[in-house]
Amino acid sequence: MNKQYTQILDESVVCLDLNATSPEAVIAYLVQQAIDQGKLDPAYKTDAVQAILRREGSASTAMPGGIALPHGRVDFISDMICMIGIHHAGINFNAPDNAATHIFVQLLVPATAGTAHIHFLANVSKPLLMPEAVEHLLQAKTQEEVFRQLTK
Repeated sequence: MNKQYTQILDESVVCLDLNATSPEAVIAYLVQQAIDQGKLDPAYKTDAVQAILRREGSASTAMPGGIALPHGRVDFISDMICMIGIHHAGINFNAPDNAATHIFVQLLVPATAGTAHIHFLANVSKPLLMPEAVEHLLQAKTQEEVFRQLTK
């Protein structure tokens, strides 16, 4: 794992008990968590949510196996902001396998970031493609356990 990847994960907002009931609500809730933890200026909440929804509208970022990687580009941040949500019940996030989505790794990406977020998403998706990883994340009780699972 490269240092930038682990640093972004280490600074992530983690919600272990996500219970939103729609894709829009998941996205908005995770953005609010970033605001609550001082990662994002509250003035940009609507723009951040809209950027992610716009990207999600072009093609769902849900993947088979219960994971989704919603993300959007914005011009009001200088560093990527990662928000991780664990949804025990799962929701319909338009996954190609029609399965419920349980693990959300959401990114806000600076407009000037080039392809850095693609590398991050590739790194984070590798451990998530293992079915047992989703189970371990669903059982995680701390941010450290989430971090450990995503850096295996």
